[in-house]
Amino acid sequence: MKRIAAHIGLTAFCVLAVAFYLSETLNFALMLTMAALAILFLLIKKARKTVALPLMAIVAALSFGVNLAYTALAVKPVTNRFCGENKRIEATLSDEAYRQYSKYYYRLKTDSIDGEEANVNILLKTNSPLEIEPFDTISFSADISPTENDYYRSKGYYVTVDALGVSFQITEAESRPLYYRIIELRRSMRAAIEEFLPEREASLCEAILIGDKYKLDTAVKNDFRICGASYFIVVSGMHFSVLVCLSMWLLKKLLRKRYLYYPLTYLVIFLYMFVTGLQPSVVRSGIMMLILVTGRWALRQGDPLTSLGVAGFIMPFIFSPYGCGDIGMILSFAATFSIIVWQSPIYEKISIKNPGGNIIKRGINAVLAIVSVSLAANILVLPLSVFLFNGFSLLTLLSALLLYPLIWLIMVFALFVCVFCYLGPLKYLALLLSWPLYGVAKLTLWLVDSLSEIPYAYIHVRSLYFYIWVAVTLVLGLLAYCLRKRCWLYPVVLWVSAFLFFGGMTVNTIVQLNVNQLNYIAGEQGATVYLNRSGRIHLLRFDCDSSSAYQMLLQLTDDYGCAESAVCTNYTERVNYNRLSDKEFSVNHYLLYQNVSEVYNGNEPELSFAGDSVFILDDDVVLRTVEHDRKMLLYLMDGNKSLLMIPTGFSYDAIPADMRYADVMIVNKYIEDYDKLSCDTLCFVNTSASKTALPPPQYETIDKASGKHLIFDMN
Repeated sequence: MKRIAAHIGLTAFCVLAVAFYLSETLNFALMLTMAALAILFLLIKKARKTVALPLMAIVAALSFGVNLAYTALAVKPVTNRFCGENKRIEATLSDEAYRQYSKYYYRLKTDSIDGEEANVNILLKTNSPLEIEPFDTISFSADISPTENDYYRSKGYYVTVDALGVSFQITEAESRPLYYRIIELRRSMRAAIEEFLPEREASLCEAILIGDKYKLDTAVKNDFRICGASYFIVVSGMHFSVLVCLSMWLLKKLLRKRYLYYPLTYLVIFLYMFVTGLQPSVVRSGIMMLILVTGRWALRQGDPLTSLGVAGFIMPFIFSPYGCGDIGMILSFAATFSIIVWQSPIYEKISIKNPGGNIIKRGINAVLAIVSVSLAANILVLPLSVFLFNGFSLLTLLSALLLYPLIWLIMVFALFVCVFCYLGPLKYLALLLSWPLYGVAKLTLWLVDSLSEIPYAYIHVRSLYFYIWVAVTLVLGLLAYCLRKRCWLYPVVLWVSAFLFFGGMTVNTIVQLNVNQLNYIAGEQGATVYLNRSGRIHLLRFDCDSSSAYQMLLQLTDDYGCAESAVCTNYTERVNYNRLSDKEFSVNHYLLYQNVSEVYNGNEPELSFAGDSVFILDDDVVLRTVEHDRKMLLYLMDGNKSLLMIPTGFSYDAIPADMRYADVMIVNKYIEDYDKLSCDTLCFVNTSASKTALPPPQYETIDKASGKHLIFDMN
């Protein structure tokens, strides 16, 4: 059987990636199903001869079993044994801290928990930075919670500590391992770029060169997402290919001896893997590059699909079986597989044959080569993006065509700036190269910002529609496979599937244009309210308990994927917005109450307000805020409709007279003189004090236990 390593590696990786997102019960059922299929294939002579079918079924069954075993033997013992209140933790900081979404994140490796020896990865979150260096030891007492976020679980952090009011004891390390030198090199590269470039351009260069996108502005990351170009700011195969090709070219020119420049190329690959923080997508690319370079050194023609399979088989041993569930890793594998399989056939179809020495035709073919790569990659990446992020960009091909050469130039210029900056007499070359680097980075940011402003550049897809589309496509594909003699059915299935996908998205977009609804959900602590205005979501109140917030995040992510704006008026809401960010739910604009910004040390307040303020959220949508006794009243005017949100403890007298006649009023708790308010609908979290007093039919009661969901048409 050809490509046995590819069959084994790709099957194992795909199954482990799927198993990560499924329940234990379903994984167990699928393991038994795959085992039964393996036995069936071994019994059927025709299937047995192919070898591939029984082998892949056996590997799939074993992979589901590995996931179950790892969950039972490695994950559950950690969460069951160490999660709890007020645990005494002694740990070592294993890598650089990073700041994201107004919080500081510290990756810890524990030495002991409550005096008991323990080797556990813990993700520590704080609201302010700690004076700590990698491999220093830290001691503190705090509550340990199981990790709910799949992103951190795929990174190997199964428990987290959200530190609030915690005191830390930090001890400087007496000696530091070799990896600390790698961290210093990473810092030196950042310092070199930041020395010559403004903050915005420098953060883009750091994201592209070393994968450090934590300093990248949220708006910039959102622009890349809308353009379908997020892969440019995540180090993967493209970045590795630029670096390795450039390194090999320079080493060949300088050394000219194969036994010298090939080992040095290995060193460059390993060094880049460590400098970028051993991210899964980087390690996958590094393994493939190592295999490719080894093949060239041995004068052998390598097989990219086999290399990808080997990388897929090795990855769980480097990280963990859960590591295959990393979203970046999944998309990286999918894009690489698609390019290997489909790029050449697509290019053959669209390229100009026999261009000869015609420069124009060769240039057109170069452009078409980029288009073919992007088309091939999106064959798998597009449906995966829809499934993982509930949306896709219509500008993927255009952004790839415009941005690829710019990203290539940024990598080359930034790398040379980092090298020359620390070569003493050659530092002036770093200054010289920083000028074109600045220009290219600024042009890239301008292009991404301009493309993201195109209407309907990013289309949101609801999960239910995605499942229907997948089911229909699979049924049609299976039907075409069963009727093998009628090969003309395959193009028909392809076109029908594409029509269902894009046609359904178009209809959904048109329907959303006429939507103007207010959504209200009761939580333990208060109301969660958001306005759906033509598919654009404005979060007005996000005041609920942890369990309700988690369910709300899932619903918002599934239904909308992002919000145009979010209003934060108290500390609890700010915590909930952090949970939104942890779920990769994008919020384009935050309105942060000044006191909340002070609590969070002023981190990332996009727009802060205090007292009486007015904001225009959307066409004909105006938000007014009124402050009284450090509490914030929100009054929304949407065309001819009005909404008043009264926080707990806000007195009737403090409500401005013109706001006492809103169409819809939302009250967290009963307030005195409520009967003086005039409205069509009064909503409140049900309490015994207010239950008997409200005269129907003026109000809607929301029982916090049932979490009833009300939708009001604002048209």
